[in-house]
Amino acid sequence: MARHQPRASFDHYAGYHSFKADDGSAYGSFEVFYMDRTDARIAVEADRAHDPDAPPTRCGWYWHACVPGCMPDGEPMGPYTSSRAAWRAARED
Repeated sequence: MARHQPRASFDHYAGYHSFKADDGSAYGSFEVFYMDRTDARIAVEADRAHDPDAPPTRCGWYWHACVPGCMPDGEPMGPYTSSRAAWRAARED
């Protein structure tokens, strides 16, 4: 029996957002995105090129710090079960 993959539901949590300081002021940005099976396979191949023992990348929602139009600043964090969960994790980090 095939395993059910989580369905990506793109909502207002997906996309670019600003980090918020304790006083509510915005600084930096992050992106919330969904990685499907094809994206995960490509990520695994890229990771294994640098580290043959890299763990597999799974389907799901991720976030990473980045500026729109630029390369991400660090590895994607996740997977999370929803875009909201990824967004909340980014805001809490």
